[in-house]
Amino acid sequence: SIRQVEVTDNAASFMGQRIRTLSPDIRDILQHAACFGTLFSDRELATISDRPIARIQEATAEALQEGFLLLAKREKDKTAIYKFSHDQVESAVYRQLSETGRKSHHLHIGRLILCDELPIEGSQRLFAIAEQLNKGSGLITEAEERLNLAEINLSAGRKAKLSAAFEPAYKYFQAGLELLSPQTWSTHYQLCLSLHIEGAEAAYLNGSFDVTQTLFN
Repeated sequence: SIRQVEVTDNAASFMGQRIRTLSPDIRDILQHAACFGTLFSDRELATISDRPIARIQEATAEALQEGFLLLAKREKDKTAIYKFSHDQVESAVYRQLSETGRKSHHLHIGRLILCDELPIEGSQRLFAIAEQLNKGSGLITEAEERLNLAEINLSAGRKAKLSAAFEPAYKYFQAGLELLSPQTWSTHYQLCLSLHIEGAEAAYLNGSFDVTQTLFN
């Protein structure tokens, strides 16, 4: 209803005002956290925001006190795992970044995961790399890095398709296709062909028959 929209908008506006009262340093740390994911440790925040762990602990202590963060759990090695206190808090923090700022943060995080400076264990690593780099792909200018990301999307899409996650699979294949230039067909034919075929199959399995026809054509 209109009333619910007004309440939501007012709450978001109030949250944004509260966040702006924080120091620029803490806001920047929280913005990196909002780009990273639902849960984040003090060590991960130190890596992605390029700050000493002691500074992260000071910043998260203040954010906890102000009600922006919650302590989700503490590991045996005393690593603290945090989350935002509410989805609206996370959204308000994220919205305060410019579009270029968001892309820059996501690209930075994706590159850190890719080179193992930001370790993510298990099956989610591939998806985390693809998600982060895709969100920052608009800032990738080097042809080699764009091709590498297209390969990553092909792998992520195939992995998602094997789990019957056809909609995410199609999105990965589509993201891979968008990274290709017209010249790529002559230089990386197999990659282009694989992305088209896999994308068409995922679209078909997802019920998007018009997309399937377009890709096969």
